Amino acid sequence: MAEKKKPVKKELTCPYCSGEMAADSPFCEPCKIKLFWCPECGMPMPRTSKKCPNCGAEIKVKA
Repeated sequence: MAEKKKPVKKELTCPYCSGEMAADSPFCEPCKIKLFWCPECGMPMPRTSKKCPNCGAEIKVKA
Protein backbone atom coordinates (compact mmCIF):
# COMPACT_ATOMS: atom_id res chain seq x y z
CA MET A 1 0.00 0.00 0.00
CA ALA A 2 1.41 3.38 -1.00
CA GLU A 3 1.74 6.09 1.63
CA LYS A 4 0.26 9.54 1.07
CA LYS A 5 2.94 12.19 0.73
CA LYS A 6 2.26 15.58 2.22
CA PRO A 7 3.00 18.49 -0.10
CA VAL A 8 6.24 20.36 0.44
CA LYS A 9 5.30 23.91 1.30
CA LYS A 10 7.43 26.95 1.93
CA GLU A 11 4.85 29.70 2.30
CA LEU A 12 1.11 29.46 2.84
CA THR A 13 -1.83 31.83 2.88
CA CYS A 14 -3.81 32.33 6.10
CA PRO A 15 -7.46 31.23 5.69
CA TYR A 16 -8.59 34.12 7.91
CA CYS A 17 -6.74 37.18 6.61
CA SER A 18 -5.15 35.87 3.36
CA GLY A 19 -1.76 37.03 4.65
CA GLU A 20 1.44 35.18 3.79
CA MET A 21 2.75 32.92 6.53
CA ALA A 22 5.61 30.47 7.03
CA ALA A 23 4.74 26.78 6.63
CA ASP A 24 6.17 25.84 10.02
CA SER A 25 4.29 28.54 11.96
CA PRO A 26 1.52 27.39 14.35
CA PHE A 27 -0.26 30.72 13.93
CA CYS A 28 -0.65 33.56 11.45
CA GLU A 29 1.79 36.43 12.16
CA PRO A 30 -0.39 39.24 10.68
CA CYS A 31 -3.67 38.33 12.42
CA LYS A 32 -2.27 36.32 15.40
CA ILE A 33 -4.85 33.51 15.03
CA LYS A 34 -3.82 29.96 15.91
CA LEU A 35 -4.44 27.72 12.91
CA PHE A 36 -6.09 24.36 12.39
CA TRP A 37 -4.36 22.05 9.91
CA CYS A 38 -6.18 19.56 7.66
CA PRO A 39 -5.29 16.01 8.74
CA GLU A 40 -5.35 14.84 5.10
CA CYS A 41 -3.44 17.44 3.09
CA GLY A 42 -1.72 19.44 5.85
CA MET A 43 -2.94 22.84 4.64
CA PRO A 44 -4.20 25.55 7.06
CA MET A 45 -7.95 25.98 7.32
CA PRO A 46 -10.56 27.77 9.46
CA ARG A 47 -11.50 25.88 12.64
CA THR A 48 -15.20 26.11 11.78
CA SER A 49 -14.88 24.28 8.45
CA LYS A 50 -16.53 20.88 8.11
CA LYS A 51 -14.65 20.24 4.85
CA CYS A 52 -11.12 21.21 3.91
CA PRO A 53 -11.24 24.01 1.31
CA ASN A 54 -8.03 22.64 -0.23
CA CYS A 55 -8.66 18.87 -0.60
CA GLY A 56 -12.34 18.44 0.36
CA ALA A 57 -11.65 16.04 3.23
CA GLU A 58 -14.47 15.69 5.77
CA ILE A 59 -13.41 17.10 9.13
CA LYS A 60 -14.82 15.33 12.17
CA VAL A 61 -15.46 17.61 15.14
CA LYS A 62 -14.70 16.19 18.59
CA ALA A 63 -17.54 16.68 21.04
